[in-house]
Amino acid sequence: MQEKTLIIARHDEDMGWLAGLTDCKIRIMQKGMPNLPNEGRESLSYLRFIVDNYYDLDGTYYFVQGNPIPHFTDLINFINKDTAEETMMFGDGQFICGYDGSPQHDLHPHLHIKETADEIGLELPPFICFVRSAQFKITGISIRRIRRSVYQALINLHDKYDTMPWVMERLWGILLDQKSSLLQAFRGQEQLG
Repeated sequence: MQEKTLIIARHDEDMGWLAGLTDCKIRIMQKGMPNLPNEGRESLSYLRFIVDNYYDLDGTYYFVQGNPIPHFTDLINFINKDTAEETMMFGDGQFICGYDGSPQHDLHPHLHIKETADEIGLELPPFICFVRSAQFKITGISIRRIRRSVYQALINLHDKYDTMPWVMERLWGILLDQKSSLLQAFRGQEQLG
């Protein structure tokens, strides 16, 4: 089993939920600091971690919010017992939406899912299946199957669309899927970023 690292997108959440975690490194992406302002929710923290560490990513990574337990009550047990290396989204409940986020998102009447996918060259399925909370597990090798420039483009899109955190909640699973159009385009080629 590869080394495990838990990546936490945190602002001011209590970290007491980490009690019981074993054999796992912890990396907190602390929001509200000069190099990581409190914006972009968890998606911007995840993307910044990926871009900043892209060439050194090795092992298995669990990307979670500052307080992930309400979205996945068995998270600590899952990480402690996990030995598989496949990419997966995790949380309590799966949802389906259209390219505008409906019917699952009432706060923002239009999520720029299609526009974002078009800008990074991601082919979308007929409808979007996602796990609310944007929490997932992936290996460093799988992250690097997509060019670093794609992750950087997603960071830049956070400035263009204020709904990007919710867009990313819906796109992480498609983006990181082993059958993703982005992966197909680069399969067998060296990933230079």
